[in-house]
Amino acid sequence: MELLAIHRVAGNVSVEHTTRNARGFAQLLGLEVPIAKGAAEPLVIEPFYAAEVHGENGFGGVELTDLAPVSDLTAMESYVEILSRAEEKVTIVAVGPLTNVALLLKSYPHLKEKIEMISLMGGGLKGGNTTSAGELTFTMTRMLPILY
Repeated sequence: MELLAIHRVAGNVSVEHTTRNARGFAQLLGLEVPIAKGAAEPLVIEPFYAAEVHGENGFGGVELTDLAPVSDLTAMESYVEILSRAEEKVTIVAVGPLTNVALLLKSYPHLKEKIEMISLMGGGLKGGNTTSAGELTFTMTRMLPILY
């Protein structure tokens, strides 16, 4: 697998925190990929965070101070660039809210042909993923034509 980029989104904490956390984690692991800041809030509901579960910064209070650089591109711009020039279909692995993916598919529906699959981690419809049955991982394959 080739990691092409890390796109951050607001989720359990603000997009500023998720971006900083991704930068620290990428630096710690020696990942040299673009890290792009994405959507700062959900499309339909008001943002809400889970500081009581994940800490104010989303890392349980652990602060990573050695940070990889953040991309000049937004997550949307990065998606468009990657998919537009891709010679092979790309898999999107979404482990947070799907706001960036939704915006991409709504704004650039022609690029869905460049997506092989979307592998996502999903929570519950209400109350997040704090119960034993509230979290699952599944892969959407050949579902993109159904979505649009």
